[in-house]
Amino acid sequence: SWDIAYNYGRSPGTSSLQFVSEERLLEAIDVIPDPDGSGQIVCASGNPDCVPLNLFGENNFSDAAADYVTDPSRGVSTNTLQMVTANLSGRLPFGISDPISFNVGYEHRRETAAFDPDALQENGILLTGAGFGFEGISGFFETDEAYTELSIPVISPEQDLPVVKSCSVEGAVRYVDHSLTDTATTWSGGFRLSPRLPGWGDGLTLCGVFTHAIRSPAVTELFLGRSPVATGLTDICNQDNFNQGVNGAVREANCRAALAAVGAAPPESFNETTDLASVVGFQSGNPNLENEEADSWSVGIVYQPVDHPQLRLAADWSNIRLEGGIEDLTVGQLMLACYDSPDFPNVP
Repeated sequence: SWDIAYNYGRSPGTSSLQFVSEERLLEAIDVIPDPDGSGQIVCASGNPDCVPLNLFGENNFSDAAADYVTDPSRGVSTNTLQMVTANLSGRLPFGISDPISFNVGYEHRRETAAFDPDALQENGILLTGAGFGFEGISGFFETDEAYTELSIPVISPEQDLPVVKSCSVEGAVRYVDHSLTDTATTWSGGFRLSPRLPGWGDGLTLCGVFTHAIRSPAVTELFLGRSPVATGLTDICNQDNFNQGVNGAVREANCRAALAAVGAAPPESFNETTDLASVVGFQSGNPNLENEEADSWSVGIVYQPVDHPQLRLAADWSNIRLEGGIEDLTVGQLMLACYDSPDFPNVP
């Protein structure tokens, strides 16, 4: 049998934010009594469009005043996916106990991502200073993948062997050519074995598999537009944290050196100044990301008695080793990576 498929997907999104106009805010809070003697509070600028804004108390300003000092902004994001797949599957005219089942296939995929902020979002939150705006971005990647899968029956029930009822081995290989992360080959190999047991034992299956796999970075991890973020921060060199972590001695040495370099008190008497402040920075994608790689193995047991097929019990044990994991790191995690490193400040 064979199949050929084409898929297209498009996912648009809109982000809306309200930005405060520094010029109109200063105008709206600069107020005086109405010179005409009406007793009303008016803007000192004399601008008839200006609406006085009361900053004292909670919600003491009108909706009209809030509208006057704010500007609505809009950013549009668009993700697309195009994919073509082709598969051919069947059974070969030869095998060991039964014919070998196979599948071969090809896949082409193209993913794009784009973010288009308006002028307000690009300029950013002006009250916090220049340079804290959103950044437009666009990018794409393409992959070409070829793969094959085999299932080889080694022992079949029809052979009526005294110890093993059935046994098969399975394998798969996939070659990936990625426009950004280069080429890679993934593969897996496994087995399924059912012993020949009497009575309630008939229905027991043992299985296992070893896999070498990759995960290419998602389009949103590669091409996420830069945006401002603000977060609280706990100083890991304060009195409570300077000698903690996976290697407290390394962190303590790094903290002592860093504090001494700026003339601050030693860690045991250092009072942090970040506990009441927000650290402002940026978050964005990284077009230089590489593939994650993982080696894993799994063994399991399945019990589904022949006389009672509605009952099925399964248990698996898996072990996974991941290298080059892609993660969204906070400023706190970055500090830990730096100050817990024996090579600080050169290598995090």
